Amino acid sequence: MSPRQAPRDLRASDADRDRVLALLSDAMSDGRLTQDEHAERVQRAFSARTLGELSELTTDLAVPSAQPVRLDGGRVIAGIFGPARRDGRWVVPENLTVTAMFGEVEIDFRRGVGDRQRAYGARPQARQHPAAGRPRRTGDRGQGAGARR
Repeated sequence: MSPRQAPRDLRASDADRDRVLALLSDAMSDGRLTQDEHAERVQRAFSARTLGELSELTTDLAVPSAQPVRLDGGRVIAGIFGPARRDGRWVVPENLTVTAMFGEVEIDFRRGVGDRQRAYGARPQARQHPAAGRPRRTGDRGQGAGARR
């Protein structure tokens, strides 16, 4: 089995280029890029083959969470005393640790890039919300969505 490629070395898709081009256009219309800078970056975006080449074009234009392609490779997502979220176009690492303590974590894998088709998770019962996992009471009134709790 070959070793997993670094996120920067993964091939870029047309959709990745489109998102980068949209950010570059917004930056030029906002005055953050001159026309010459914009033209040069657009040319580089069209010739880019990897996600790393694309990400270099926008690092100075948006905060990391707003990048059109995120290569942070973060293997930990923590929602500690607050929310944490991972969504959009991001590279899913081979192993991802998710921690939520008195907070919540939302992970959207739909646009994530990775070679894994399955996700496995474990939730320690001691850290579970008190109402989570409580069996739904059913009685004479029926079961399912209409049942009283």
